[in-house]
Amino acid sequence: MLSHPQQVFSRAQLIEQLYPNNDDIVDRNIDTHVKNIRKKLSAIAPDQTPISSVYGVGYKFSG
Repeated sequence: MLSHPQQVFSRAQLIEQLYPNNDDIVDRNIDTHVKNIRKKLSAIAPDQTPISSVYGVGYKFSG
């Protein structure tokens, strides 16, 4: 996501990149990871939201 800011990534694309050999990963795992990353980033910069949700599509990094 960092190397392609503003590009929207679907959950399937993120799963493919993060878990290339595991078919047992549920797409909601990505939601949990994004939630945890957002929480950590908000502790560093509470006034910014670098990861945006795109309804029905996925996530993008806004930088």
